Amino acid sequence: MRQLLAPLDQTAHLCGMIFLPPFVVHGTHRLTEQEIAAAAEEYRAAVEALRDDRLDLDAARGVDRLNADLTRVLRPAGAAHGR
Repeated sequence: MRQLLAPLDQTAHLCGMIFLPPFVVHGTHRLTEQEIAAAAEEYRAAVEALRDDRLDLDAARGVDRLNADLTRVLRPAGAAHGR
């Protein structure tokens, strides 16, 4: 996945932006409704963490997929960011 996104990563770098790992859900055509709902909830949590400045950028840089371990990259609500 990272190789596919390498041009976007380089473009972000040239623009002075941070390119986060992608949020990936594989095999969606085989997922149950409950699995889709769980993935949607994880995506909501990730987007809200971005909005609320609760995403640990250093931890996110260390994962291949943003949703590989959300507990590792998301700080709890009300937690001070440590940049």
